[in-house]
Amino acid sequence: MLKRQAVLIVAAVLTVAGSQVPAQELPRFSRPFQVPRGDTVTPAYEGWYRNQDGTISVSFGYYNRNSEEILEIPIGPDNRLEPESVAQAQPEVFQPGRHPGTFSVTIPEGYRGEVWWTLRIRGEQVSIPSNLGAEYRIDALGPTIMGNTPPRVRFSVSDEASAGPGGQVTGPLYGKVGAPVRFSVWLEDDGLGNARGGERDQRLTENAIANLGFSKFRGPGQVVFADPSLQWVEDDNRSTKSTTAIFDTPGRYRIRALASDVSGTSGAEQCCWTNSFIDVEIVGSADVSTPEVALSVAEKTTR
Repeated sequence: MLKRQAVLIVAAVLTVAGSQVPAQELPRFSRPFQVPRGDTVTPAYEGWYRNQDGTISVSFGYYNRNSEEILEIPIGPDNRLEPESVAQAQPEVFQPGRHPGTFSVTIPEGYRGEVWWTLRIRGEQVSIPSNLGAEYRIDALGPTIMGNTPPRVRFSVSDEASAGPGGQVTGPLYGKVGAPVRFSVWLEDDGLGNARGGERDQRLTENAIANLGFSKFRGPGQVVFADPSLQWVEDDNRSTKSTTAIFDTPGRYRIRALASDVSGTSGAEQCCWTNSFIDVEIVGSADVSTPEVALSVAEKTTR
């Protein structure tokens, strides 16, 4: 993956150098890589992978050039996927820095074009297409050369576990403004994340084998997690852990639950992590007589 990116950068430089523009007139790149606030966000195409059912999914991420500012771009003209038949799986919330493999979409049956993701903010618009060339194939589902695979995640014992950037969407869960909503997650990992002896994910303690972090993916208000990061060690592999979140505004939310093993989410192989998403509907205001809302998917209602 890193070699492919380097080749593309060199090719772009050679294309400019080979044009009719004299060398002394070539534009200089002076934009800083990151500033605290006030800059933009750029979509990134990570690559494509084949699912177990034979379909093809394409993976996207992004780079928020702000080191402190979280950007929000609602789905619509400024944050869109094309063609229209593609499910709108992209985020509306963009955390600072580089975030690979934030979501993926499956190529619609019979579609032969590219999937485009467009972001526009602060007067800058960038569109990035998918590419099904062989050099863009990634090992999102594993196994890698060392046999590593993504953590497997589900939200109840009866759910089918999912893995990879496509993950699963569960819910909706229901809650009230100001009342904690509980998220319970079951996770299993193969423990092979550090088989190469590479750099360990700094978020993990020494004996942890996997991490799962929660963040707001979409929604109208603020979300505060009691514990935004859960860790699994070998002794509690395949067990269920939980946290709660408080929402300050009614509306529909999507929470991202990102599970990764000790190799983290920055590997050139684009493995091994799993995206999962929890849809939540928040209404009214908190009822002081009901301190916690802990509805599971099986207990959801249509109220």
